[in-house]
Amino acid sequence: MAFLVSRRVRHGRRLPLLVGLMLASSLSGEVPLDVGQTATIRSSPQRELVYPVAPPLTQAPANRGALLAVDIDEPGRYRLSLDADAWIDVLLDGRALPVAAHDAPRAGSNERKALLFDLAPGPHGIALSGLSVPAVDVRIERVTTP
Repeated sequence: MAFLVSRRVRHGRRLPLLVGLMLASSLSGEVPLDVGQTATIRSSPQRELVYPVAPPLTQAPANRGALLAVDIDEPGRYRLSLDADAWIDVLLDGRALPVAAHDAPRAGSNERKALLFDLAPGPHGIALSGLSVPAVDVRIERVTTP
């Protein structure tokens, strides 16, 4: 199975990137996400995904999801935003991390949901579930330092 990911770059242009998704391993099965960039991720039916932590039960039409990975270079508070309603889990060492705070969508943006997480350096997983759309814009950015 493959996902089409388009990353927004300077001046609002998008560069398409085809990313193969291998579902056998949670580490190799996650679509990479870069801090400070917005990526458009195609969602899949949740039944086709292998979640490291079981997502909440969802029903159609909100039964799509995606698995992402992000490498955090610096500790701090990070803002994770989506342009669709969904359940968001940030994962470390096989467990979901607590949400530090809920944040309001930014004025003039297409954001529907934004959460804040306190993250340490290293690889983290991001599990999206309960999506009802075939593609979602995802952005993670550092907002404060420890």
